[in-house]
Amino acid sequence: MANIYKFLNTQITLNGTGSTVNSANLVRICHEGTGSTSHIITQKYANGAIRSTFTIMAQTEIIIEKDTTDTLTVDGGTDVTANRIAYKN
Repeated sequence: MANIYKFLNTQITLNGTGSTVNSANLVRICHEGTGSTSHIITQKYANGAIRSTFTIMAQTEIIIEKDTTDTLTVDGGTDVTANRIAYKN
C-alpha cells in the first residue's frame, strides 16, 4: 500500500539559515538535484546546539520527525526543499 502525505505548508528551500519548517514535527526533505551531489543536513535544538547531522543523496526524499523548535540547515546549494507534513500509511 502506498504512503499518504498531507502537505501542511508551501515548500521551502533549505539553506544555511536555520528553519523550523513552520514549526513542523514531521518534515519531508527532498533533494531535487541531479548527478551524484549529496548534501549534509544539520538538525539543531532551539538553543543552537547540534542535535544530528545526516546525508541526503541526489534525487531522493526522506521523512524525519523532529521537535517543533528544532531547526534544519543544509550545507549549500538551492536544491534541497522541505515541507511540513502529516503522514499515514
